[in-house]
Amino acid sequence: MDNDGIHKMVGIYDRKKRLVGLTFFNTLGLPTLHKHGYHKSILQLDRQGDLIRTGYFDVDGQRVTLKGNHNIIVSGVFKIVALLKDVFQFVRSIINTSRFFGTNSNEVQPMTHDIAHKTLPVRIVVLSDRPVAFPSIETLLKTTMLVGLGVPDIVGDHYFRIKTMAEEKGIPFAAIIAEDIETILNNWFAKCFPEVVIVIGFPYKIPSSILSIPRFGFLNFHLGLLPAYRSADPIFWEIRNQEKRGGVTVHIMDEKFNNGPIVYTEEVPLEHDLYGQHIQKLAMAANKCMQWLIELLQKSPSELPSQPQDATHCQHYSRPNFFNLMISWTEQTAHEIAALVRASNPTYGGAITFFRGVPIHLLEVELLQNSLDSIQSLVDINTINVIPGTIVLVNNNGIVLTCKDRELLRLQVTYTEDGFFTAGKLAQTFSIKPGEIFAIPSMK
Repeated sequence: MDNDGIHKMVGIYDRKKRLVGLTFFNTLGLPTLHKHGYHKSILQLDRQGDLIRTGYFDVDGQRVTLKGNHNIIVSGVFKIVALLKDVFQFVRSIINTSRFFGTNSNEVQPMTHDIAHKTLPVRIVVLSDRPVAFPSIETLLKTTMLVGLGVPDIVGDHYFRIKTMAEEKGIPFAAIIAEDIETILNNWFAKCFPEVVIVIGFPYKIPSSILSIPRFGFLNFHLGLLPAYRSADPIFWEIRNQEKRGGVTVHIMDEKFNNGPIVYTEEVPLEHDLYGQHIQKLAMAANKCMQWLIELLQKSPSELPSQPQDATHCQHYSRPNFFNLMISWTEQTAHEIAALVRASNPTYGGAITFFRGVPIHLLEVELLQNSLDSIQSLVDINTINVIPGTIVLVNNNGIVLTCKDRELLRLQVTYTEDGFFTAGKLAQTFSIKPGEIFAIPSMK
C-alpha cells in the first residue's frame, strides 16, 4: 500500500494472456482513485494485439487528460502498448516488472490479482429485448459481476424497465440502434469493459469486430433447442410441431445466427403450453443457465465447455408470417390446428381463419374425443359429405367444427376486429348457424 492508500494495480488480460487494462484497487478489493484523482489507466487491444484505446478514466467512465510527458513503451506481443510514465514507475515501485514481462520481451506472463485471496469478478454485460431475461438479470444483480445493460432502441415497457434498473443500480445503459450498432457498442464497452456479453433475445446481428472484443466472448441464451430449431422464434415452431420438450440453449456466438458451439442446455417440458405459458418456463430455465454460468465464471472462466453443433440435425425456420398462422382445414388435423392455436397465443394474436370473408383469430380451442360420425344424432345437418371447416354444432359452450379425417374441434375464445369473444358469444352476435364454413379465401 502506498501513501495514497492504493493496494494494488491490477493487470487485465485477454485469452492469449495479453495485457488489455490496468486498474487500481484498495484493500477491500474495490476500484479506487489514483493519487491524481483518476480511476483507471486503460490499455485496450483487439485479439490481434492492435491498440484500440488508451488513457485515464474518471469514476463515471469519462476519459480525462493527464498533463506532462508520458512515454510509450512498446512490446512485440502487443505491437503497441502505451503505458504512461508515472503509472509505469508507480507499478515498478510495488511489483517487480518481471511479473508483467518474461525474460523474452515477446512473452506476457499471466498475473492474478489476488486481493484477500479472492479474484476479481468477471465483468458481464447483458443485451436483451424481452421480459424472459429479467430473472437472469436479477440473479446477476445479486453478484458484483453485472457492469452493463443494453436493449434495442425500441421504446416500450422492456426498454424503460431495463433503463430504470440500470439507473437505480448505477450500471452503464445502452440503447442500440441497428444502423449504428458498431459505434454504440464500442462506446458502451469503453465504459464498462466487459469480459463476457450475454444475449437473451436481441434482434440485431452483432458485427464480427465487436464479437472479438470481450475476453470470454458473446454467449447467446437461445430460447429453443439447438441445433434442431435455428430460428428467430423457435418457441412458435416447437409448439406448432408438437414437440414434447423445449428449452434454453447457451452457445458461443459467431458471425452466423445460432451457429456457435453449445455450452449448456436446460430442457423443459412443453406439454400443452400456450406460447405465453412456455415463455414463463423458459425464463426460469434461462435463470438456471445463468446460475450455472456464474458458478463456472467464478471458478474457472477460461475453461468454458463447448460442443460443436451437429450439422446433420440442423433445422432452419423463418420468423412466422401471416401464412404460417393461417389454418388449412382441409390439410391440418384437429391436433395440428390446436397446436397452431397454442403456438400463436398471445404473441401472434392467435391462429387465423376466415368466416364470411372476415378474418377471425382463434385463441383457444378444445379437442373433442367424439368423431363426427358419433354425434350425427346431435347435429341438424347432413354430415355424410361435409367438408373440413364446416360448423356442425352451435351452443353456449362454443362452436363445433369438423376437421380433416372427420375429427371435431370446439372453438372457445376468439378475436375479431370487433373485439374478443367467447365462441358462444361470437355465434350469438353474428347469428352463426350450423352448415356455415370457416375457410381460407382464394388468393387468386
